[in-house]
Amino acid sequence: MARNKETLILLVDIGPSMHPHLDYAARAISALVQRKIVHNKHDEVGLVFFGANDTDNELSSELGGYEDIVVLRPIAVVSEELAQAVDQFSKEYGTSDFMDAMVVAMDLIVKKCAAGSKGNKRIYLITDGESPVKEPEEGTKSEQVELLRNQLQMHNIILDAVVIRLKGENGALESKASQENEFLLRSFADGTMGDLVLVESYTTLLGAVKSRSVSPTTLYRGDLELTPNMSIKVWVYKKVSSERMPTLRIYSDKAPLLDTTATHEVKFDIEYKSSVDLDVSIAPEQRIKAYKYGPQYVPISSKEEEALKFRTEKGLKVVGFTDKSNVPRHYFMKETNVFVPELRNTRSTLAISCLARAMEAEGKVAIVRCVWRAGQANVALGVLTPCLGSDDSVADCFYFNNIPFSEDLREFAFASFKDRPSTQQPTRLQQEAADALVQMMDLVPYPGQEFLMPERTVNPVLQTFKEQFQLIRSTQTEKGGRKFWKDRLGENEAALPGEDLLQIEDGKPLTFEFLTGKKVEQVGSLNPVEDFEALLARRDSDQWVTKAIKGMKKIITDLLNSAYNGNTYEKAVTCLIALRRGCVIQELSVMVTGLLRRLPWELKAHIAFNSRLYCKSRLISIRSWKKSPTDAGVNVKMTSGNWLLLKT
Repeated sequence: MARNKETLILLVDIGPSMHPHLDYAARAISALVQRKIVHNKHDEVGLVFFGANDTDNELSSELGGYEDIVVLRPIAVVSEELAQAVDQFSKEYGTSDFMDAMVVAMDLIVKKCAAGSKGNKRIYLITDGESPVKEPEEGTKSEQVELLRNQLQMHNIILDAVVIRLKGENGALESKASQENEFLLRSFADGTMGDLVLVESYTTLLGAVKSRSVSPTTLYRGDLELTPNMSIKVWVYKKVSSERMPTLRIYSDKAPLLDTTATHEVKFDIEYKSSVDLDVSIAPEQRIKAYKYGPQYVPISSKEEEALKFRTEKGLKVVGFTDKSNVPRHYFMKETNVFVPELRNTRSTLAISCLARAMEAEGKVAIVRCVWRAGQANVALGVLTPCLGSDDSVADCFYFNNIPFSEDLREFAFASFKDRPSTQQPTRLQQEAADALVQMMDLVPYPGQEFLMPERTVNPVLQTFKEQFQLIRSTQTEKGGRKFWKDRLGENEAALPGEDLLQIEDGKPLTFEFLTGKKVEQVGSLNPVEDFEALLARRDSDQWVTKAIKGMKKIITDLLNSAYNGNTYEKAVTCLIALRRGCVIQELSVMVTGLLRRLPWELKAHIAFNSRLYCKSRLISIRSWKKSPTDAGVNVKMTSGNWLLLKT
């Protein structure tokens, strides 16, 4: 954990030239912080602004200078407070000198991390590079860059820079300041093993802001056996790896509310009991595994199970060579690994280079049997594809991909939609969404021009299909129940709600707003509670709270007006509970009181009878009942002018 832990400073330019880009930069950084909260909750992050109206940093207080730089949040473990801090950036009018800002950021990291501490240390700079760097009091800018770069290297701090430079902005050429700043930042990035990204559209800004850099670890170190008498020393790394969701844990709310030390985590304690006497526990040494064989269970002791295990020895063996055409791309499974020569081994480097170049010249690939570690249960079969270095400074290597065994190959037959009923036929918008998804996968729409860089593009699959193919909770209805006219809608024609609200044009380029998701604008009738809570959570304007409450009131009123024998009461009560909870949180309880007084008596009775609560309120009056209370299975009693309803 400590090895891959990251200490990160987000260094953001909020000066005048960055004002058109700040909203997009804030949303990109917010996505980065949210990913860290989910996947890397132990990482430490700090937030520094430069180009601000005032100055607030330790270096300025101690040494003077370093003006218009504000340490908004010191380095601390990533949290929801940080996510709220980066939700929106203020537009200020200070001087944007990224050199001084980098010194402040480096000082924060050095003071936070002790010498020799493990983990990655990184500065992430976001600017447009339009503000010139001031001349130093001593020496030249190049000398200052070299001095600061040496300091970053000494403390193992990586600089990643994102320079926003949109295509065709008013048709203007790059300014002299932007060209100079790009040269200086490239020197920093190259010297610290970092990365400089020129962002030409807001779409690629999301992918340019990387969550973190992970130190590579070897998957295998040992011999690649060509023949029993010939082998090459190689190291194997993962070339790419998919980010997985963290393991979910079970938590409980049974701990006392006032106990601040409670973790709420559920711990399991498994105890085996005798089937004859349930009060007798079975000790581990008295238990034995059994495997089901037909109707019986066959016991297998641990010694017998160990003797029957398939034992493997660590190693890589070349089974043979074949033409590239015999191993098509769709056979590849899992992630890609890379085989490189052993570090500082000249003979291995030369052998790998000779083998790779010979295979490339002959159009061959190698089939390899892989056991990454001793005792590995499953033996992997893969293909080695040669990858030649672009120049003399880059060593030749091999890419490795898992390929299936013969029993792993399966044929999947998909039925045609033509035989499906009309309700299951795809709509026009769904077909256009599928066409748009296929077109988005084309990374080279024009010869010689790559449209979207894969390593800097957010996966568009979910953002594309979730609007058209929505998941709806399936409700089971009782057999023989009544069907109303609205329940029959869609049985004879395929229609989706809001079909005419979203238009997808073939070949339409992705936009920043499209990838970051569409925000809820009003409380809808399909998922009113989720829409209500989403509006309350919005922070880009003060109008959403009032709009959410008014929208939820309208939904509740519409549900009551369209009720038939109480068929919408359950949904109305759910909306009412959400409305009351939201008003309490927003300290606007008075906005729900009037609605409660105007509820029809049937709904009040429904709440009283089904909520298992003792309701003491003037809301339900005995004079408003249209049938005897005893017929409804409830006792009514007068207490100090209020009616007390007790469920029987």
